[in-house]
Amino acid sequence: MEAKQIRDEQSQKEIEDLRVKDAEDYNKLKIKLETDIQTLEQQLEEMRATYQLNTEKLEYNYRVLTERDMENSATLSQQKRKLSRLKDALSSLIQKYTQTDAQQRHQNTELTEEYRRITKQYKDLQKKFQHFEENDSRKYDEVWAMHETEALEQINKVLQADRIIHEQQLGFVWVPPGCDLNHVDAVVLRKQNEESQLKTGVQEAQTNSKPNLDHRISSAKLKYMLKLLASEAGFLVNSSVLQAIENMDDDEAELVRADSILKSLGVESEGEMERLLSCFFHDVAPPREEPRNIQLNREGAEIAKRLGLKIHPDDVIQVIKKFVEVLKNLELNEEKKIRGTRGARRQKEKVEEEKLNGMMLNRKDQKKFWLRAQRVLPILSYRVWTSLEKGLIEYLRILNQRKTLIDEVSGLQAQNVELKGLLRQYLGSAVNDELLIPPTQMIRVQEPSHQ
Repeated sequence: MEAKQIRDEQSQKEIEDLRVKDAEDYNKLKIKLETDIQTLEQQLEEMRATYQLNTEKLEYNYRVLTERDMENSATLSQQKRKLSRLKDALSSLIQKYTQTDAQQRHQNTELTEEYRRITKQYKDLQKKFQHFEENDSRKYDEVWAMHETEALEQINKVLQADRIIHEQQLGFVWVPPGCDLNHVDAVVLRKQNEESQLKTGVQEAQTNSKPNLDHRISSAKLKYMLKLLASEAGFLVNSSVLQAIENMDDDEAELVRADSILKSLGVESEGEMERLLSCFFHDVAPPREEPRNIQLNREGAEIAKRLGLKIHPDDVIQVIKKFVEVLKNLELNEEKKIRGTRGARRQKEKVEEEKLNGMMLNRKDQKKFWLRAQRVLPILSYRVWTSLEKGLIEYLRILNQRKTLIDEVSGLQAQNVELKGLLRQYLGSAVNDELLIPPTQMIRVQEPSHQ
């Protein structure tokens, strides 16, 4: 019994302990759960606030995106309209460029013809200038000779006057001056002949060195050659040019492609173009009737053969290589010629210097002639002439003064004679006898002894 009682007490004690422990666990769990509930409620409030804020943000962003979408739609439509306008402007500019290009080509042709005509006129003008220059030189020589003769005549008159003054007025022995005015320098004449020969040689050299501008190139042959190059040697076209000609017309693209090929080959002048054409055709001159619209087909090939095509399309690359080698050799030869022309240029400068020296000698000779003509009368004779002129002027003044005095004396004598005649007339009048004191008693008239 005691053991049972002890077991019952232990069981009750364990039950009480379990109750106390469970009560404590319950209280702890309750406190924890209440704390969690409060935390969750706070988090719920925070989430509600965050949700409200995010909702407002999303609504605002939605409105902004809606407005942006509307703006983008308007911008897109505007850009589409602008693109259509730019396409229209591009088409109009391409059309204008085509018209301008055709006009400029026509103008270039007209200017080329005008240049040829002016070149021909220039040659004629050079011939006329040479003719008039020769005539002017001849007239100048004639006028020079005439004035030289007149100057010599005047100088002879001056010398004759000097001789008369010395011999007749001064009574000196006259000595003629020792200057030779008829002297002509032979070097000047030789220089003039050399100048005329040099001018003739230079003009002939210029005439021979002028290129033949009347030579023309066949447009049909040139067009077929460019099409053949574009077909067989398309790698010569620059990549940037290929991208640029994608949006161009066929004719415009063909022109740009041909220009790029010619630049790649180094063709920059008409002579190089003729040389390139001569590699493809037997003759570069245009035929009597040039065909139009030559294409790279069987019919176009037959027309090209009739025009004088001498190569096969498969040989275009080899022909291009030979042409480039020929151009390089020509450039080397040109450099050698340029080096060789330095000596010719120096020789030309030397000739021009001699020509200038000849002109200076001619001018110096003319200047010396006129200086000798001015100094034909010595300074001493000039002083004698000046002193004699002053003395003769003074002598003339004295003679004029003496003449004036003689004229005055003659006038006074004539007046005296008239007064004496009147006095005699008055004294011999009958009225004097009727006077108480006649004038004859008061005045004695003495007759002049020289009457």
